[in-house]
Amino acid sequence: MKTRIHFAEELNKFQQSVVEMGTFVVKALEQSVNALVSRNVDLARSIIEHDPDINTSENEIINLSTLLIAEEQPVARDLRIIINAM
Repeated sequence: MKTRIHFAEELNKFQQSVVEMGTFVVKALEQSVNALVSRNVDLARSIIEHDPDINTSENEIINLSTLLIAEEQPVARDLRIIINAM
């Protein structure tokens, strides 16, 4: 039973990471539209500079999802959550 508690905790952390990355992406998208509409080159450059941070988050999520699948062998709902995030 202890393993399932550990898995539940790891899955919760995983979901929080996905939500956090989604928040960053939404903010970047909103700023991108703002930069385009206002023709703000400095804002556009700032968005581009922070894009690697989003890419890093994406790679961490993919790595974590692969690890969760390999180590925990999730099924049903848990597996769908992980696969959808990938």
